Amino acid sequence: MDIKNINIKFYHSSNLTFDEPVVVHEKSLPYLTVAQSVEGKYGISIDRGEVSCTDEMGVFFSESRKHQTITHLAGKTGLMKAQWIFMNVIINDKYSLDDIYDFPRIFPPEHNMNIYKILSELQNNSDACDCHILIFKLIKLMLKIGQPKKTGDGLMHDILRYIDENYKNKIKMSELAKKTNISEPTLYRYFKHEFSTTPNNYINRFRLAQSVLLLETTDMTITQIAKEVGISDPFYYSKIFKHTYGKSPGRYNRKF
Repeated sequence: MDIKNINIKFYHSSNLTFDEPVVVHEKSLPYLTVAQSVEGKYGISIDRGEVSCTDEMGVFFSESRKHQTITHLAGKTGLMKAQWIFMNVIINDKYSLDDIYDFPRIFPPEHNMNIYKILSELQNNSDACDCHILIFKLIKLMLKIGQPKKTGDGLMHDILRYIDENYKNKIKMSELAKKTNISEPTLYRYFKHEFSTTPNNYINRFRLAQSVLLLETTDMTITQIAKEVGISDPFYYSKIFKHTYGKSPGRYNRKF
């Protein structure tokens, strides 16, 4: 695919320090993740699959909308220090970067220092222009080591874009089918094939991923977050959050 334009719709960069030997963290996010273990190491499993491990200063990548099981392993000083960025990058006004490119789970180590400089500067710079320049440097590096995917017929991208634009509201399957020009039975079969779940379950998982982003990047209350992601009952939100990630939203927020 020829890349004609790149739009950084959202980004959030931050860091953490743990003084515990091992901390396990489960979550999913609506956007892709690039994370670096500055001191200590990461173990990363996607959708509860095989675990990949970074070395110190190593960088891992996670696609958007995937279940991440992250293990933080302390280094020689007893600390685990890390930095990361979440990004929503749209290519040619339609495709998410990680929907059209495959990236290695653990980045080649020769890029570690460049990524360290980019992520460190992002956290120490409040100028929007400078920050976008740094992110474009990261995207350019990622495109060098990534492999293009086949974009297919575009149906998946149309569905994902519709959910991304409407998840805060009640999404009717009839409306989703109509917007993507397929029948409701075809929509259900497609979700089962592509996502191994029903449309409603997928939408709830997407809402939970959006709520994780808000827990990590805002000071909103649990009730406000539930409403913001389209779940009217905060008790139901807390129930499905704990079932999915093993912690209540409140405990998750205090920890991470």
